[in-house]
Amino acid sequence: MSAGHGLRVGVRCATTAGVALLLVAGALRRRVNRAFPDRLSTPPDAVPDEEAQPNQVWTWSVDRAGNFISSSPASLDMIGYGPAELVGQNVSLVLDAVELKRASAVTEALGGPGTGWPGVFVEAHHRNGTRVWLQATVRPRYDPDGTVAGGTGTTRLVGPDAENVAEQQRITARIETVLTDRSLMTAFQPIVGLATNSVIGVEALSRFGAELARTPDLWFAEAASVGLGTRLELLAIETALTTAESLPEHLYVSVNASPTTCLDTRLTALIAHCAVGPGRLILELTEHDVVADYDRLGVALKNLRCLGVKVAVDDAGSGFASFQHILRLRPDFIKLDRCIVADLDTSPAGRALCAAVVSFAGRIGAQVVAEGIETQSELSAVTELGMRAGQGFYLGRPSLMPAEWAHWQENAKATQQVQLAISGSHRGHALDVGRPATAEHAVEPDTVAIGEDYVTIRALNDAGFAETVFEALPDATAILDRDGTITAVNEAWRMFALDNGGPAESTGVGVSYLDVCTRAAESGSSDAAAVLAGLQAVLGGATMESDREYPCDSPSVSRWFISRITAIDGPSGGAVASHVNITRRKRAELENQQLALHDPLTGVANRLLFTRRLTAALSGRTGCDLRPDVGVLYIDLDALAAVNDRYGHAAGDEFLMVAAHRILVQLDQRDTLARLGGGMFAICATRTTAKHLAGLADRIAAVLAEPQLIHGRGVLTGASVGRYLAAPNDTASQSLQAAEQAMYAIRHRHPSPISA
Repeated sequence: MSAGHGLRVGVRCATTAGVALLLVAGALRRRVNRAFPDRLSTPPDAVPDEEAQPNQVWTWSVDRAGNFISSSPASLDMIGYGPAELVGQNVSLVLDAVELKRASAVTEALGGPGTGWPGVFVEAHHRNGTRVWLQATVRPRYDPDGTVAGGTGTTRLVGPDAENVAEQQRITARIETVLTDRSLMTAFQPIVGLATNSVIGVEALSRFGAELARTPDLWFAEAASVGLGTRLELLAIETALTTAESLPEHLYVSVNASPTTCLDTRLTALIAHCAVGPGRLILELTEHDVVADYDRLGVALKNLRCLGVKVAVDDAGSGFASFQHILRLRPDFIKLDRCIVADLDTSPAGRALCAAVVSFAGRIGAQVVAEGIETQSELSAVTELGMRAGQGFYLGRPSLMPAEWAHWQENAKATQQVQLAISGSHRGHALDVGRPATAEHAVEPDTVAIGEDYVTIRALNDAGFAETVFEALPDATAILDRDGTITAVNEAWRMFALDNGGPAESTGVGVSYLDVCTRAAESGSSDAAAVLAGLQAVLGGATMESDREYPCDSPSVSRWFISRITAIDGPSGGAVASHVNITRRKRAELENQQLALHDPLTGVANRLLFTRRLTAALSGRTGCDLRPDVGVLYIDLDALAAVNDRYGHAAGDEFLMVAAHRILVQLDQRDTLARLGGGMFAICATRTTAKHLAGLADRIAAVLAEPQLIHGRGVLTGASVGRYLAAPNDTASQSLQAAEQAMYAIRHRHPSPISA
């Protein structure tokens, strides 16, 4: 049997079709331009691009039956399967049976028997259930008798999948470099005891020497996004504990860890063997992360506490924490976030809330630390409210210098500002500290200001003060007994009821909130039904807390709220029901969604929005339309790289914006222009024809060929424009890919700077 005959026969049967399977499936609905693969493909033995990451090329081989016999690690990035999971598996794992039938036709189109298959596009199954586009090059392997023994190939991601994976690889490379080189440092920010006017502890803050513009928060967030978050946190903690050996011995050391890292046994081992005694350590749980399993986290924290470690809830008030969250963790310290401390001197409601936190902390045996103190007035406010410790730029900035740490001795005073705050305060709207109190404004010792009124610290536990705090809460809040009857409401609840047309007799004290929710659910509201189910679960003891977001529009304003029901952990039982206004957050989310769907430079749609609109256009075609077809143009601004290299990226940005404007003026209102990245643009033209699409491509090529004025010079630019009229069953991904192939074919035939 000849080598050519062996290849032809192999492709026609289901077993050996696996050799072609990863190469040919995606291109079958389109005519194959033989010049185009030659332009795109890279032979298996070619040297990869110098800028390419090692894992951007997946090399593999299969036997005659189409079973993988080898695979490089890049398969994990591209299709979600590691080499060990692929070897021994048939290629049908990533391509379905329909693609098998199409392999033969593409093989014939690519040159018939005995040839290798360069640069063919294929749509493959990813392990997570999605589909990814690949460009593959394969060469057959032969037995000594000339029969096909299998194939070897190289595969690259193309399109958005390549961009996403490339970014993930860049992030992974950055984080791996830090982990390998251990190239991070620890800065310590002093924590000041407000009663003693001295530094009592420090918080360890990581600093990254590379890429100073990238903030530590971004480093840790990116590490988590590629599965390296725990490793980076452990390195940061290890570095902090090693560096802390240079601190004065009386200072405690506070380190940050996510709930996920707290569950890692390596953290316990690290702390148990560190030179700084565990009794000096405070573990700050970053409060922006959801706690998935309180029971597991509780066991992990218990083991750490057995070593002497204390626990703090960090950034309280900024993320997922609530009083219930804090109650479940039972921290030794509660660190109030900067968003709570900011402008505390001018916010009566904020002061009331902080006073409640201080009282709550006292009841569970915790101490409150105010974070982010930046003004003398804020320092005065937290001191008056009975907080024992604070940190912030006003008290001391983070420092990398051991010489500065040495000044934080046990008997050394912290800063003059602390003494000013403790010495007394002047009554008024702003807390001017440091001026002597006059007889007119004399203030009793140990007092707290709530608006224009002062109460004593001892009153924190009084029923009257508790009622004052309850009334001052900004969220609409009601107390329910174990049967769901309202026993108390605050002013915000009463105003919330009036805003929504609810009179006091149907929403106030003595009314069954359970009945209110039941009637609302029976009216057909799915949100009310969900709130009712949550209320029943909390009152029945099935859960400690239930949340539900819901819209609640007034006649003139769109509003959003969270209905939050929290069980009262005590002999009386019952629950706290509150409606939290999240309108500002939801509006910000909607604005972010808008930004997430548009290119920030040109203002046109991005790839995500383009794909959505193209998908909608393809699925919405009807036979009764006069121009029912959907067309796609794929545009590459050939001169962008040269403009960037010669004139700088600022000129390149202007070049892109001018090009986008020139394209937009050629389009109908129903068409969508998107920037896919770099100098790549795409157009979704709806209700078009082949003739209309060709004319549009010609007009766009012509306007993009006109010179642009860059730095006073007329620069001759151009673009390659590929067009594709979608077939009846084409998907958005297939249509865009076909237009891209057409663009490369055009460029291959017309390699001049101006081509279309």
